[in-house]
Amino acid sequence: MKQMSVFLMNSVNLFFYFLIQISNVLFYVLVYFFSLFYLTARDDVDIIHWISSILPEVNENHKKWNEETLKRNIQEIFLSSFKVAFFSALTFWIVFEIFQIKYSFVYIFFIVLVSFIPICSPWWIGFIPFGLQISKC
Repeated sequence: MKQMSVFLMNSVNLFFYFLIQISNVLFYVLVYFFSLFYLTARDDVDIIHWISSILPEVNENHKKWNEETLKRNIQEIFLSSFKVAFFSALTFWIVFEIFQIKYSFVYIFFIVLVSFIPICSPWWIGFIPFGLQISKC
């Protein structure tokens, strides 16, 4: 009876730990998208102007150049995130096909999501189907 209650308590603790970790990831995703939105799309909240006011300036033209450079760099970072996500999805899809791993497109979706939002390495998600395939052998 005592072993059953210990097992039940450990299971409940593991479940709550899993929920907390999922909520942390969702929070990081929301913070990422909201900050990206405010940095790139909003004109009434000019964060770029605020950042460029902190940087040292020589003259007014230099300040305008700093703002344009910051906006362009933020957009390029956003574009490079898309490129990395696309490359990761194609890489894992090809690897899964070569090694004949039975997979679901859910894994590819998670790989794209993790690649786009840099929370952890997409290789961790990619090892899940490999581990499941090896454990069935």
